[in-house]
Amino acid sequence: MSERSVVALWGLKEAIHLFGSCTKVPVTKDFIHAVKHAHSEYALFLENQHKQVLLEEEEKKKEGG
Repeated sequence: MSERSVVALWGLKEAIHLFGSCTKVPVTKDFIHAVKHAHSEYALFLENQHKQVLLEEEEKKKEGG
C-alpha cells in the first residue's frame, strides 16, 4: 500500500471517528465538490501513468529495432 493510500485511510478513519459513524458524515456541496475533484485528479493520474507506459514501450522499441 502506498504512503498516499495510508494517509487517505487515516484521514477517513479520523473523519468517521469525529462524526461517530460513516452514516453521520454530512454530505454538503463542498464535500461533493471535493469528491468530484478527487475523482478528476485520480483520472488524470491514471491517464498520465498510461501515457508514461506507452512512452517507455516506444523507447524500448527504438532501442531494440
